[in-house]
Amino acid sequence: MQVEGRSEGADELAALAELWLASYGSKNTRSAYAGDLSAFNHWCGEADGLPVEATTADIARYLEWSRAEGVSPATVSRRRSALTSFVDFAGRHETSSGDAIKRPSSSPSSPTTMLDDREAEALLRASDRLGAKAATLVRLLMLDGLRLAEVLAADVGDVRRKPAPESLTVERHERSRTVPLCAATIRRLNEYVGRRRHGPLLLSDTRGHEGARLTRFGADYLVKEVARAARVAPVSANALRRRYVAAAANAGTHIDDIRDHVGHRDSRTTRRYLEPEAANVMTPSPSARTQRR
Repeated sequence: MQVEGRSEGADELAALAELWLASYGSKNTRSAYAGDLSAFNHWCGEADGLPVEATTADIARYLEWSRAEGVSPATVSRRRSALTSFVDFAGRHETSSGDAIKRPSSSPSSPTTMLDDREAEALLRASDRLGAKAATLVRLLMLDGLRLAEVLAADVGDVRRKPAPESLTVERHERSRTVPLCAATIRRLNEYVGRRRHGPLLLSDTRGHEGARLTRFGADYLVKEVARAARVAPVSANALRRRYVAAAANAGTHIDDIRDHVGHRDSRTTRRYLEPEAANVMTPSPSARTQRR
């Protein structure tokens, strides 16, 4: 089996994959796992990823994509086992050059982008051009500071109209919290939801899965499309959320209030969102923010 890759370590990892497969006595298992690894590498290429440098977050997105494509639960479970096994195997071995192959981290190795005012405004305008769903997603992340997982898990019924301001109830660690939404988000959300009163807040547009809940892979793709339309460097959902934290801090909001709003358990986590560039981010006051586009 040839492991596809675009880095200098691709040959070593291809050889490592052969060793990994050889560690299984069952021919059927070797065949199935080889197919799983090859399929993952192909997916990484389609998603503009680096197969040999994929993180566990990439694997999670791949499994979400597999489910959205209608792959059976049994096959998704096997794919998870295969990829997790390969990651563990790689972490215990060295390449022929003597360099240890590191286990992929749970987050990308590159630092999270800090968006400036121009980029943030460009993303808002681009999301408007791409439609109400993109506009709603970007605002929930960037203007309201929600986690992507919270947005994707939300249902239409979680939107609270009264008392004002309108808010969204989300769950985290088996605890619910109510997040007030800014006026700009409410306008786009109402436009997107229309007369729907039940079901997922954000819907998938994937052929054959219309009406299903938007997946993490689908959301990541949509955020990338917004960045491309805005002509800014690719951004992640976490970069949009980090923009919220930095903007709130520069507006004078106390760190503990920001922590409570974004759902962090410890203010130290919130402070990490502000290092080191946050002091240079300018933003309107909180009252002005709620009246933004």
